Amino acid sequence: MPHEIPDARTCNRRQPEPLTTIDRRCPAMPAHPAGLLLGLAALLLLLAPALRAQETPSPQQRILSAAAFANPKPEYGLDRSGRPIGFAVELMHAVAELAQLPVQFEVFPSRDDALNALSSGQIDVIPLVTEVPDAWLDLIGYSVPVMNVPITVFVHGEADGLTEAVTGIDSLDGLRTAVLGGGTAEAMLMGHRGIIVRSYDDVEQALMALLSRRVDALVHPARSLVKLAQDSGVQDQIQVAGSPLIELHPRMAIGQVSGPLTSQLQRAVSTFVGTDRHAALIVKWYGEPPPYWKHPAIIWGGGIVALLLAVGIFVWRFLTVQRLSRDQQTHIVALEDAIAARNEAEDSAHRSEARYRQLVERSIQGRMESR
Repeated sequence: MPHEIPDARTCNRRQPEPLTTIDRRCPAMPAHPAGLLLGLAALLLLLAPALRAQETPSPQQRILSAAAFANPKPEYGLDRSGRPIGFAVELMHAVAELAQLPVQFEVFPSRDDALNALSSGQIDVIPLVTEVPDAWLDLIGYSVPVMNVPITVFVHGEADGLTEAVTGIDSLDGLRTAVLGGGTAEAMLMGHRGIIVRSYDDVEQALMALLSRRVDALVHPARSLVKLAQDSGVQDQIQVAGSPLIELHPRMAIGQVSGPLTSQLQRAVSTFVGTDRHAALIVKWYGEPPPYWKHPAIIWGGGIVALLLAVGIFVWRFLTVQRLSRDQQTHIVALEDAIAARNEAEDSAHRSEARYRQLVERSIQGRMESR
């Protein structure tokens, strides 16, 4: 006969049995439902902070949103598939890796659009900025400078007269000078009415204008232009004129000025700057420093230094010979004095010997006469 399992109602009506007896036919029922509810409530209160922590991502778990641009190169750019590339992009990847933060990029049409997005919290960082308008200064945090960028004047390789004539911004008066539109050089030269400023959308167009003699000079960050000229095979057709007009110090611009993200990225940038990887990244995108030694002033300066060095060597040699000559003369005089003293001693000895011999002979002669 099949065994029948009673339902819960039947079990609830059964009389309690002694504690030593276990009724395996009925599911165990809690003796105090209210206590169980209180225990569950206490457990939920204990787990609530952990559940909230899982719902709210920590700064280390968030994804950084960084700005990118199509220009200027080599700081920014886009490859054929539209993916951001450039020095600033690789810098951002390296810093995010040190900060243990994933990063994604959003391409903006202009710097002002990116600054608006940064100040409003739409993005977290602009990897590389040179100058920021005063309106955003209180809304943005900055890292330490990531590199030094000298703004330099370039002229055609055959314009030797200009290399000597260009000594500063004022010496560009009357010259057709190419600059990158919207860049620091354009803002710097626009205030000088005597300079004929020609603005170009990209540096390749400005370089072609200089090579074709449609402009007399090109003002641009030195290393990036030298790198472009080297990649284009025209490095021998341009030359540096004068010393850099100004030196810029680009930084990383970070939103949430008082937030932990700013401190985290600032520490990561400070750790990265100055490392071998940082130096290799600069050389990769900007090339080696420009050859300032080609400038005539540098050559004349080197010649003067060499001449002064040669004169110094000659004077040192002359003084050394003079000192050795004096020392030798003193030694000769001392030697002559010693020889003279020895000769005088020998003469004195000879005279004494002669007197002694004379006295002996006289003594012998006197004895013989007395006999």
